[in-house]
Amino acid sequence: MVVGICFLELYDDTAHSLKDKRRGLKSLKEILE
Repeated sequence: MVVGICFLELYDDTAHSLKDKRRGLKSLKEILE
C-alpha cells in the first residue's frame, strides 16, 4: 500500500514536470516567433 502511494506521488511529480516543460517550450516558441 505504501509503495502504491509513493508510485502515485512519483507519477504526479512527473506529470507536473512534463506540464512545466510543455509550458516552457510554448513560451520559447512565442519568444522565437
